[in-house]
Amino acid sequence: MKSSDLKWSDKADYGYAIGLVRALEAVLLGRSQYDRLVRTKDVAEFISIAADFGYSSRSQEAAGSATEFPQVLSRAQEENFAFFAQYCLDRWVLDLFRIQADVHNLKVLLKHRLTGTEPKPDELLGHGRLSLAKLGGLVAEPERARGQGPESESELSAYRIALAEARQEFERTGDPALIDIRLDRLAQELALSAARPSRFLTGYFSLHADLVNLVTLVRIKELGEEPGLFRTALLPGGRLSPELLNDLLFQDWDALVRSFKLGEFQSMLEDGLAGLRGPERSFLRLERRAREMELDWLRQSRWTAFGYEPLVTFYLWRANEHTNLRRLYAAKLLGWSERECRELIAYVE
Repeated sequence: MKSSDLKWSDKADYGYAIGLVRALEAVLLGRSQYDRLVRTKDVAEFISIAADFGYSSRSQEAAGSATEFPQVLSRAQEENFAFFAQYCLDRWVLDLFRIQADVHNLKVLLKHRLTGTEPKPDELLGHGRLSLAKLGGLVAEPERARGQGPESESELSAYRIALAEARQEFERTGDPALIDIRLDRLAQELALSAARPSRFLTGYFSLHADLVNLVTLVRIKELGEEPGLFRTALLPGGRLSPELLNDLLFQDWDALVRSFKLGEFQSMLEDGLAGLRGPERSFLRLERRAREMELDWLRQSRWTAFGYEPLVTFYLWRANEHTNLRRLYAAKLLGWSERECRELIAYVE
C-alpha cells in the first residue's frame, strides 16, 4: 500500500489527545541522549544516565540497582499503554494492541511451562485483554478454556491451534525459537484481522510482515539454515509474495539486492548487508534499519490533525524507546562495544 492511498479517520474528538501527543513527542529520547547512554562505561553509569531521562526506580534503596532496571522499563511500558488507553476512543484500536499483549504473554508462559521455569515479573505485560490466570490455564489445558470474557470462541480456537503447533515443534526440536515463530504468526494474523477498518494500520502491519520476512530471509540464507524453516517463519499480509521471497532465498546476494533496485527496501538491504560483511559480521544493522522503516511509516500520521492515528504513532514510538533501552541495558551487561551498542538503536527522527 502506498502512503498516498491512506485515508485518515479524521475524528475531531481526538483533538485534545493530539495536542498532548504533539507536546510529548518533544521529550522522546533523541540522538544526543542515546549518545550519552552508549558512551557510558558500565551498567551503573548507564542506569544513572537513564534516571536523568526519567527512567528511575520509585524506591530510593533500589536506585542504581541493575536488577531493578528491567522492572523500571516494565512499569514505563504499562504507563505508556495507560496513557494510550485513556485517550483512545476507538475500542477496536485499543483491543488490537491488547491482543498483541495477550500473544506476547502466551509466548512467555508457554516457554516457561515447557522448560519448567517461572517467568520474571518484567517478562509479562499487564495490559492484555485476558488475565494472566486465564492465559496460564489456556497454556496448561487449552481444551478446557472457553470464551466467557472479551475474547470470542474463534479467537480462543486460534490460540489453541497456535499453542498446540508451537508445543509440537518445541517437543520435536527442543528449539524455543520455533515457539516465537508460530506465535509471532498468530499475532500477525490477529493484527491483520483487527486492523481491517484502517488503511494506516493495515499498511503498518503489511510493512511489518515484509520487513520481518526479508530479515528472516537474510538470516537463514547467511546461516545456511534449511529452506523449510524460512517457509515456516514467513509472516502473512506482506506485499512481497511467498513465491518471490522463496526464489530470492536461492539467489546470490547481488541478485537479491538488484531485485529491489530503486524500491523501498533497497537501501535497508544494502546497508544491512554491509553490516553483515563488516568487522562484527552482525545482523544488528539490518534489524535496526527494518525497525526504522516501521517508525518512518508511522510518521505519516503527522499529516492529519484529528483521529486516532497520531495517538497510535506516539504509543509505538514510545514503545520503541523502551525496546532501545532494554537492548542497550542488555548490551551493557554483556560489555558490548560502543559500535555494537549504536546498532541497537532505532531512531524516530
